[in-house]
Amino acid sequence: MKFYLFVLVIVMLAFVPVVDSADSTDVIARAINLSGEIRGNYSISGEIRFVSGDIKVGNAETRRYPSGDYVIILDDEQLSSVNDEELKGLLAHEMVHLEDYSAMSLVGVGFLALRYVFSDDFRKNYERATDIRTIEKGFGEELLAFREYDFEIANEEEAIVLRENYLSPEEIRGAIE
Repeated sequence: MKFYLFVLVIVMLAFVPVVDSADSTDVIARAINLSGEIRGNYSISGEIRFVSGDIKVGNAETRRYPSGDYVIILDDEQLSSVNDEELKGLLAHEMVHLEDYSAMSLVGVGFLALRYVFSDDFRKNYERATDIRTIEKGFGEELLAFREYDFEIANEEEAIVLRENYLSPEEIRGAIE
């Protein structure tokens, strides 16, 4: 039964429609440029594409496809007023996820996705560890700027998710110092 659930999640992730970056928005174009500045801090094998998509909770998602491609999906509507420092903080966080995926087999990524979806504790620990690694990679100030932006634009549901799963601005400040 678990195997079939795993296959279902992989299939769902592989075929979720996204808008290709050929229809680039300002946020996508800026993300492409900024990623060039920060990619050297990460060990990611493969190409990263940036696409626009409607994210239900939050404003970005990362994916690794069976082809080996990596995708960062950005909700350009939610990110319409993000500045470059804030966007760099978001990208730095998302690239930690891609670095993780790059070090795993596709099956490993699938199991990570299952644990992420079905375990609140795993999701919280994984996102908080991702924030810490983002700071360790040298992007603490940018992550702080983004997290403050994120809390500013978050609706009630998103604010709950932020508080439950990610480092708060105060925790980021403490980790930077």
